[in-house]
Formats: sequence, C-alpha cells, structure tokens
Amino acid sequence: MRRRLGGGTAVAAPPQNTAPLTTTATPVQQPTQAPALPTQAIPQGTALALPPDLAALGAFERPEHLAPAQGGYAPYLRFYTGKGKSAAEIIGALGQVPVGTQVLAWDGHYYNLTGTGLLIIQELPYWAATDDSYAELGAWLTPQPRGKEFKGRRVGEVVLTVVLHLPGVAPLPPDLAPAICSVTQFRSATTKVPRSHLDAVEKTLSPEWAREGANGAIIGAGVQPRYRVVSQVTANGRTSKKGDAYVEAEAHTQPISMAQIQAFSQWSQDPESVEQLRQCLDEFDRKAEAIRDLAEETAAAKG
Repeated sequence: MRRRLGGGTAVAAPPQNTAPLTTTATPVQQPTQAPALPTQAIPQGTALALPPDLAALGAFERPEHLAPAQGGYAPYLRFYTGKGKSAAEIIGALGQVPVGTQVLAWDGHYYNLTGTGLLIIQELPYWAATDDSYAELGAWLTPQPRGKEFKGRRVGEVVLTVVLHLPGVAPLPPDLAPAICSVTQFRSATTKVPRSHLDAVEKTLSPEWAREGANGAIIGAGVQPRYRVVSQVTANGRTSKKGDAYVEAEAHTQPISMAQIQAFSQWSQDPESVEQLRQCLDEFDRKAEAIRDLAEETAAAKG
C-alpha cells in the first residue's frame, strides 16, 4: 500500500473489530511514465553563456500559492449531492452511492469515508454568499440575519476546518490508514456537524465529563481537549420547499476509543503524515486570510 504523500509505504492501521466498507476508491486516471531522455556528461569548465537580461530571468522563487504537482493539494471532504462536475467522477470511482455519502477527494482520487470518525483541529466560522460554483461573492465574520441576500444570492453559514479522519464503525480505506487530515468547509445544513462536535469538545473541560465512564482515564492519559472526542457523521439528502436538493448532516460524538488513540498515535509519528498535516494547516491559513480579506472588502462595500 502506498501513502499518497510522497510515494512512501503506508503505516498499517491498528486492528479493528469492524467490517470494512464495501466501496473503495478506484483511481480516476492512471499515472503515465515519462520516456527516458538521453544523457551526456558535461565537460568540466563548460559555461552557459547568456546575455545579462536572460540570465536574470533564470533566478527562481516559488510563487506562494503554487502547489507541487503531486500531493500538493490538501484532501477535502465533501458530501455527495449528485450535482456538479465531480458527480460523474465520484460515481466512476465509488459506484452508485446515495446522496449524503461522505467523499474524501484527493489528487484526482475519491474515497468513501462513510462510517469513519473525525475530530476537528482548527476552525473558522463565517458567513458567505456564493455563486453556483461556490465561489464566494461576499463574506462576514459575524452572524448574519436569516434570509439575508447579497448580490442576489442567499447568505449562509460556513465553517472552515482542519479535520483529522480516524477509524470509526468502519475503518479508513487502506490508502489512507491509519489516519489522514483534510481541509474542509461545512456549509449550510452540514454546519451542525462542526458546531455539535465542538460543543462536545467544550464539555470535556468540565469536571462532570471527567467523572463519566472511562473519561477520567482519557484525561489521565494526557489527551488534549480537542482529541478527547471523535464524531461519526450521518448525512441524508433533503429537498427544500423550493424544490432544491441539499444535504443535511449530524455529528454523533463519543469519547475517543483505544483503537482511535492507537491510530492517532501511529499517524502522528509518521514523517509523511506530519508533512501532510503541515500542508493542511498552511492551506487553512491561506483560505482564512482570503476570507478575512473578502470580509473587509464586503464591509467596505456595505454588504
């Protein structure tokens, strides 16, 4: 099994007492192998003689937002709706899946994460108006009135997150085990997931939570508040009064299990996993900065 970060070998997930998902990802496209180029030794002392202007153009500084060709984009969790340009690709990779299926998209591949668990490492709640392709037309960092419109589009709640995906009632697909993080935006009827999950995280700070069941052992093991609970998400397709299809999702949160602690610990000690987390955190920061900039522009426009 290969991890998709740098072509390394995946760390095996800890044993799980759950049945695997029946649907696994199939690559959307196969990589092609470049032809070998002839090589010739360059004699010592050879110099590339260029005019100064052309020589100056040879300097390189990587653009801030240019991702590497392979593995540079952070994984992204979405809820399958049957709409949009990715719908056919998802069906091609996973087969016929119901609306609301949790799909992790990464580097042209799709994975079914239904039944797995998640916890939230970072979050930024905001409100936005988007076009049909979810490009944001305006943003606000404070709650907006229900039914508000901006540029003819309804304003809705969004929560930008960095999520860590762990085994749940179903294991992660082998390519992703033992864990994987993603940068994910929960929108509208799916924002109940991060809100409910973070409510549960907050409860772990109370003395009452520590006295319930084996929770005291979790705290005694040095598990930080964000890592004390894991949510399993259920999602279903819904139809609005106007006849528009959408996905509604909920989080079912429980204290982290021993198997999840083992998977988390194993993941955290893998250098490739640490690098992938760094990519997610960097992308979160870039997106958060863009959202804040757009919020300033929207406020200046009296949106």
